[in-house]
Amino acid sequence: MNRMRITEVGEYVRYQGCDRRFKLKYNNYAETKNLPDRLYQSIFQTSLDPILEETGRLREQQWAESLIEANLNSLSHNITDINPRSTSWYDFTENLAELRQGESGFGREIEISGKIGNFHLKGQIDFVLLLWEGNKPKLRLVETKASRKDRTYHRIQIALYLKLVRQQIATNPIFVDATPIKPEQIEGVVVRIDGHTNQLQNILAVEPFNFDTFEGDINYLLAPSGKLEQILATDLDKLDYQLNAKCSDCLLSVHCLSESARGRRLELLGIDSGTVKSLAEVGITTLDHLIELDLKGEVVRQLRGKIGFTENLDQLQIKAQARRYTLLGDEKEYPVKLLPSAKGQKTLLPARKIEDIPLLRIFISVEYDYIENRIVALSAHLTNSDWKLDTKFEGKPIPVVQESLKTEQGYQERPLQGRDIIETQPVAWEGNYQKDTEAEKRLITDFFRKLSNSLINVATRQNNPIHFYFWSKQEITQLIEGCTRCGSELLANLQELLGCRRELEQQIYTCLDQEVDRCFALGWTGRDLVIVTSLPWFGAKYHWCRQVEGETVFLDRKGAFWRDIFDFVQYGWKINSQGDWDEVSDSSQYPLEIRLRYFNSISAAYWRGYWGSLPDQDFDTKKQKAIADYRQGGKPGYLKEFILARTHALRWIEERFPDSLLNPDISKPLVDLSQLEYFTLRVNSITRACLDFLRLDHYVRKTDWITSLFNPPIYRLSAGNTLLLKNVELTANQGLIADIDWAKYDVSAEIVETNCSFEGGSFVRVSPCFEDPHLGQSFNQLTSGVGFNCIVKSIDWEGGKVILDINKAHPNYYVLPSARNNKSGLVFDYATIDENPSDFVAQKVDKRLGQNNHHFINYWLDPVNPQIPPLGVLPNTEMEVYQEYLERLRIKGYPLHFQQKRAIAWRLNSRIQLLLGPPGTGKTNTTAIAIFLRIVARYQPGDVILISASTHTAVNELISRLAQYLPILCQAMGKKKVPEIILSKCDKKQEIPGVISFDSYSDRFQNKTLINPNLISYCKSHE
Repeated sequence: MNRMRITEVGEYVRYQGCDRRFKLKYNNYAETKNLPDRLYQSIFQTSLDPILEETGRLREQQWAESLIEANLNSLSHNITDINPRSTSWYDFTENLAELRQGESGFGREIEISGKIGNFHLKGQIDFVLLLWEGNKPKLRLVETKASRKDRTYHRIQIALYLKLVRQQIATNPIFVDATPIKPEQIEGVVVRIDGHTNQLQNILAVEPFNFDTFEGDINYLLAPSGKLEQILATDLDKLDYQLNAKCSDCLLSVHCLSESARGRRLELLGIDSGTVKSLAEVGITTLDHLIELDLKGEVVRQLRGKIGFTENLDQLQIKAQARRYTLLGDEKEYPVKLLPSAKGQKTLLPARKIEDIPLLRIFISVEYDYIENRIVALSAHLTNSDWKLDTKFEGKPIPVVQESLKTEQGYQERPLQGRDIIETQPVAWEGNYQKDTEAEKRLITDFFRKLSNSLINVATRQNNPIHFYFWSKQEITQLIEGCTRCGSELLANLQELLGCRRELEQQIYTCLDQEVDRCFALGWTGRDLVIVTSLPWFGAKYHWCRQVEGETVFLDRKGAFWRDIFDFVQYGWKINSQGDWDEVSDSSQYPLEIRLRYFNSISAAYWRGYWGSLPDQDFDTKKQKAIADYRQGGKPGYLKEFILARTHALRWIEERFPDSLLNPDISKPLVDLSQLEYFTLRVNSITRACLDFLRLDHYVRKTDWITSLFNPPIYRLSAGNTLLLKNVELTANQGLIADIDWAKYDVSAEIVETNCSFEGGSFVRVSPCFEDPHLGQSFNQLTSGVGFNCIVKSIDWEGGKVILDINKAHPNYYVLPSARNNKSGLVFDYATIDENPSDFVAQKVDKRLGQNNHHFINYWLDPVNPQIPPLGVLPNTEMEVYQEYLERLRIKGYPLHFQQKRAIAWRLNSRIQLLLGPPGTGKTNTTAIAIFLRIVARYQPGDVILISASTHTAVNELISRLAQYLPILCQAMGKKKVPEIILSKCDKKQEIPGVISFDSYSDRFQNKTLINPNLISYCKSHE
């Protein structure tokens, strides 16, 4: 019998079903003990973040105190202690049986165990409550999480607890005051921190989940010969795994990276397991095999003939060469190599001079407190210098950050030019949502003001081109979320500051991690800024030695920020000729990457060290060492100097890109910097906030699209997101016809068709390209009016022909310009078909939002004083009728869940209703039934109900559910009269049984008698 804890199942789900991780952790990490002791001990050096752990315990204690305040009886040991002892299920049920009818109680850390499939599971339920519904007792199982996000693995764990408790009760019934607790009277909830108020959710008020949806997942994982049993029966080396961002907080990455290095495994390249399998099938199992591969040989031909193999071998080979550099002292390669794709492409990095005017470059770092989900620091480095940032070495690092310029006579040096700005949260958060939001708002506002005031001082010109640089898209997201959370006016200021205004269409920022990843092969697997700058780049090195409070400090060593940031590497390891580990005496040689880092974030513990609020308890030795390290990082001046050093590292990385990779096509209009000083912080209308978010969101998505297409077409083909064309002609009926350029493909039409993501009806962009597919397309080729927005009419794979209809919509902020060519004939010798980022829905939403600032929605959803007009309250007698209706309603033979009934009935008196939930929780069914009941309760024959969504798919799914259930819903209503309900939709692309479809509003409505005349009138008025 396999034995494991329930949390191990939850972690398997959390880490995206990583088979290798599950096997390594199983049986108390037994499979990891093959590592040398120093490596093995490294697995546990950075266990659970002590701040996260402490926060979790504190929150759980607060939940326990809230239940005591609600007059629930204590049924277990030390119930309000911060570290209570666990209580066995037997002892808990013995205490439970002493309660009398109407008396509620709860236990904490209740042990439960049982068998599911071939696994004996055990775990501790955070809380078990005995509550009453009338004279019937019920048990509520509670999983508490000190997080703000609803995670699937939380629900999997509580679903397993439910299953085990029901098993226990089936075997050993529980009676409370002679009343049995039945299996259906056991429910489960996950409670967390409310993301809007920062307060603990109320254990007694949170609605229970319908965990039936997880039954199939549990069976898949735990059934005899199921997924988890198969993993345990498979040798570790034969299990699939991928080293990617999910591994960033995984302790076991130490083992995966170390053993992958020992075997020189292909997984070190971060490629998916399908690619590894395809390579292994032709005998390529190590980096050495890949490096020695003849790219013109038979093996490559076999690989390219494999359906589903989407990697480019030229690129993979260069990546393997660079990765081998840091692999156990291999000096045959270089740690940073230019990828073949980079030689024929441009980046999203603008030239550093625009028409002889130095570009004002602004490098920004966003620091995030993931415990409180808030921005905790912002920093910027501004410069228009054409010299390069340089950290000085004189045989060893010197605490000087300067600039250098290579001349014929050698290198010239001078002090760093530009300006640094930093704003931090000076004290610990109070835990009060409103006060903490105000503090975060002050931080962002002060940063924006200092930044805008500094622009003209650094530029020394009133009108100057500017560009912003971030490390990752994650930082952009965090900044947008922070501005949105703190007030719509900050989002408007962010737009203004970045220059993202409608009259100034331009590329406003670049994420450097994307450009590094597209252009360079690196000697490490991880991609955090600290990891990338640790490598020598073409002879240049960056160091972290700084002067802090008059003292020389190495920020990357112990005593500063080594833990969680620079501890990704361990020195002194070599593999001998037998393939075994040898530990060498020179600890400065032979670096080994032992921790994957993808996220550019300072640990929350360092901020608590800075604020002096680290927990001071009797932790075990390892945690005491960790807290001591965090306190070191919190010493005066350390944290600010480190943040500035990271911001300088952004500039250092940007300046590693040669001029040949900078993009002269990126337009950088002059910005009047003096005007940025005068933006005002004011409360905007909800429509203004929506417009700001809509435009910035579209800009971010368009930037991602451009980034993905800057790789030359030849390197995009295998993924199936690009199709190469030749002889593209404009037809007499203003369509396009083209040949598929088979000469550029090394594979059969069958493989191209299988991998291709395009089909009839796909909305695409047709852009010109060069004859040589190794040359990247330019910014103008992709985005200007030389290309076409099209809908694929047909693809003839055998004949090699593509026919497209041109979409003639006028260009705007959301729609790419399309060529206006009326003369039929050849338009492009060579071109590509790619996905199209144009957004016609956003265009319409933008227009409607901008038409009327006095629209009622501004008052209803005002961010400060919302004024939603009340809806007439339905009589109690009528509400009772609808509640009884929902009680007897059966959908596919099943009753509605309590949550569904509550959401439908209780909101009949509401004008606005928001329904939230992850996939598979019944939102669509609930919405369909709610629409029907609202029609019955509130509408008359002849009324029009409009259903809208951001996509046709969403509308079709909902209206098809309505059509499917309408007979059942009407029949269940019994004697109450239901008005005739006719369903129709303005889209003929997908026919739905029971729903009338019509195209444009000029369609003649052949079945006028079946279409409400009010609907025809409405549609025509909004054509």
